Amino acid sequence: MCDINTNPFEDLKYYVMPLFLSAKYFADSLNNPSRDYSSFITMVTRLDGGLGYYTKESYDPIYAAIYGVGLCLRKEYEKSVVKIIDFPKEYELPSLVKRSFYEIQYSDLRCAVAYNIKGKRHTVLSVPHSISRSRENFTLKKKKLLITGAGRGLGSIFA
Repeated sequence: MCDINTNPFEDLKYYVMPLFLSAKYFADSLNNPSRDYSSFITMVTRLDGGLGYYTKESYDPIYAAIYGVGLCLRKEYEKSVVKIIDFPKEYELPSLVKRSFYEIQYSDLRCAVAYNIKGKRHTVLSVPHSISRSRENFTLKKKKLLITGAGRGLGSIFA
């Protein structure tokens, strides 16, 4: 269930577009850090302390947009450390700030990190898994598909 007070389009303009535009504006610096400095891009959210995997009662699509931009920035700016850190809404602000700086300064290079209410750290890892073509799990026959994207890259190929 989405919160009735959520306005995804306004939130997109307020939270995600400045992130995207600033990353584009600073692209040269993020792609070519000097020997004396490191580049960091950190997005801190307060969804559920599990990057949206813990909550089932409510959601806000803006978190998915922030997470998606973060993953793209990590791919585009390989010489920068990119982190998406999620905390529960009720996490104490001083601890949130302390853990966020810890992630930037001392932790591993994992992109998606979450802290639960007790301060336990979790990360998201990809595990390889083969797809079995012996049986179809979902048929596309007689279905209509909506393909989203700008129509220039993957959207164009899929269409």
